[in-house]
Amino acid sequence: MRAYRKTLFFYCAFTLALLLSGATIYAQEGFVAPSVWVRAESENDSIVKMVSKHENGDSVILESVIDGYMNYNPCIPYLNGESGVIVPYRMRSNSDLNIFVVYEPVGSSTPQTLWAIVPDSLENIHFTTQTLRKRSGRLITYADTTTPVAVVNLHMDGWKGIDICDSSHIRLLGDDTTRFCGRFSEFMFFDEPMDILDICKVYSYIAMKHSITINGVDLISSGNDTIWRISENQEHQCDMAVLCRDDGYGLHQKQCGANCASSELTVYVGSLCENNRNNEVVLEDGNYLVITSNGDSINSTSDTIYSGIGSEFYVCPRKEWKASVIGHDFHILPVNMKQYYGDQLDSLMPRLLILRADSLSYATGEMEVYAPDSVDADGYYYYNNIIWDTDGDGSDRFCFAKVFVDELREKTTTQEYAEADNYNAGDNVPAQEGGAAGNGKGSIPSDNAYVDPSIMGLNVFPNPSYGDFVVSVDLASAQKIDIRIVGVDGKTISSTSVEGQNHYELRERIEQPGAYIIEVSTVADKQAISIVVY
Repeated sequence: MRAYRKTLFFYCAFTLALLLSGATIYAQEGFVAPSVWVRAESENDSIVKMVSKHENGDSVILESVIDGYMNYNPCIPYLNGESGVIVPYRMRSNSDLNIFVVYEPVGSSTPQTLWAIVPDSLENIHFTTQTLRKRSGRLITYADTTTPVAVVNLHMDGWKGIDICDSSHIRLLGDDTTRFCGRFSEFMFFDEPMDILDICKVYSYIAMKHSITINGVDLISSGNDTIWRISENQEHQCDMAVLCRDDGYGLHQKQCGANCASSELTVYVGSLCENNRNNEVVLEDGNYLVITSNGDSINSTSDTIYSGIGSEFYVCPRKEWKASVIGHDFHILPVNMKQYYGDQLDSLMPRLLILRADSLSYATGEMEVYAPDSVDADGYYYYNNIIWDTDGDGSDRFCFAKVFVDELREKTTTQEYAEADNYNAGDNVPAQEGGAAGNGKGSIPSDNAYVDPSIMGLNVFPNPSYGDFVVSVDLASAQKIDIRIVGVDGKTISSTSVEGQNHYELRERIEQPGAYIIEVSTVADKQAISIVVY
């Protein structure tokens, strides 16, 4: 008996060298139907009670309950030590196996069973989140721990001329000793050879459905068109997020979270719903919006304060995104984004900066600037009605920058700010020549020399507010202050002046819900703080 095996492991990373060989391959629309396809889509009350929904020769498609979601698509939560599932399947004595599985495990130090292939009573192939046991009994460890991230695994195997027993079967998600714990999306078992294009199309289907970045693989449509190329996105290959409709794959993605919803960015059309199915927007077949990042951190800022518009400075993070548009819909369809900036914003709202051409630069002020339409209590900022690729070149670059209000930007160069001894990229504009850094409220110097700030404290409460709030100001000495409330569009909502005290608690009211900036200034100092009104 002669056996051959070849194993590839993919932890959201897969390099397929043959893809770059230049060979011309023709295939049918979509990909070859799996011999066994287990996925979370509908109708039964648990995975344990899965029944066959379709049989055609050796093809079996099994479906189970929608009990949870991965990237707004159905998945099966498998969290309580449930026993594994047996799928009866008659193996072939000569087989080339290609086995895909998509899952998100709970982190653990021990292996968790994903599947086992049992062609006879004595030998089987056993695959866990950390190990592979071959039919020969050899155990291979490919990971030291089970990491709680969305994973795509491909295992390629095969044999020739073995005896298949009548009880041959596939076992999923657990055995008596190592049961799976986490969220399971789908298992695709191909009991036949697959060419390079078919493997890449299965990966494209998985990547677009779950927004999982698979390194080294172009995205290919069901009609065999390359819709996103690695060679054109060398600097932006991380945190993939895809909106699309591809009827050949059965995909209609109207909302998604980057990197299977583990990144800080969510992209959607229409209203953001609990799941993709409940989103009522209808896309046309053949339309794709692919968003990827350079993989840097949103909290890691560049060393330059870029000039902006009006009285604003923008400090850009090192993390940059790229939006690629294929088809007609996403050139005219407004797209919304939900973005989390963490704890890095002390007082002022961020801005979405978009570069419409590769030749443009944030530093030269050639970007379009969008203020957030709203922010929620959890720190998520919402940008609505963004139209991508307005110049028709196929893509845009963008980032989420911090903003600082500074009426003196014409008198102070960006280089002076960047080289200040007490400047820390990502913090607010520093004071200079002995001035305080402003306590995270964006302290800004006077028209003359930099001096110690006269505004010792600035607060607003409650924040968020339902309209009524108090602005609390502490001063170094009794003096006049000017208060201005500004919308995120830069328009002044109201302004007032008071004098004669060193502490003020001023009651204010804003009628219209939204995000606002409250500026407080004295002769020698100026600070600002943001407030959200529901």
